Amino acid sequence: MNTKILILTSESKTNHYLVQELSAHFDISCVIYEKGSFAAKFRMIRYRLKKQGLLKTLGQVVFIIYAKIIINSFSKQKINHLLGNVNKTNRPSIKLKNLNCSKVAELIKKYNPNVVVVSGTSIIKKNIINLCNSIINIHCGITPEYRGVHGAFWAIYNQDYKKAGVTIHQIDAGVDTGPILYQKRIEFDPATDTFCTLAIKQYLVGTDLMIKSIKEIISSKGNIKTFSKSSTLSKQWYHPTITEYIKFKKIIKNLRKKQL
Repeated sequence: MNTKILILTSESKTNHYLVQELSAHFDISCVIYEKGSFAAKFRMIRYRLKKQGLLKTLGQVVFIIYAKIIINSFSKQKINHLLGNVNKTNRPSIKLKNLNCSKVAELIKKYNPNVVVVSGTSIIKKNIINLCNSIINIHCGITPEYRGVHGAFWAIYNQDYKKAGVTIHQIDAGVDTGPILYQKRIEFDPATDTFCTLAIKQYLVGTDLMIKSIKEIISSKGNIKTFSKSSTLSKQWYHPTITEYIKFKKIIKNLRKKQL
């Protein structure tokens, strides 16, 4: 299949897995990695402070640090078991601080990809969206109920277990609000799942859906069938606070007791 794909993503094991699997099916013209920067993190914190207040933002920052140091370390073996061997692609790649810049626009015009795949980046703006034949995102959550980040975590936190899943959708100007191509639940197991394994399971399911979506976009010449859901529960979610994570752990613990 002579299908050209351009990928906008960030560097993580799950995103390297996605690129690796897509490379086995399609011609990856280029992988553009978004580099984290202090300025971007500062803007995020400033936005959270304005939107959610000092205590909520502080709780989120504490959780992010705790997750990187503690949770990721204890979940490393489970993550490696789920993902297997993941190798960085040998396809052309570039690292940029801002994916909405003129350099990305130049690369899209240069490669003229059939599909632009997005995973784990900041918000893609209209100046880039409008250049793409088709631009689709792998979102770790069921939209529109769980837009934003950590969709499976929040579904379980809310004891909304049937909404722990993943969505492939077209990108529009909103946050995970674009027309939906596919959605699927993940198999949640309280006995073994952790904060980290939920995201891995979402990427495993989502990667298969992404491959299926790209193939259908190509075969339909861009006229793939999509759908939108009207829901009064549409909400954008952010990082949990350390207190919310403790409550999540208690929910998991109670579910495990019921299994015994």
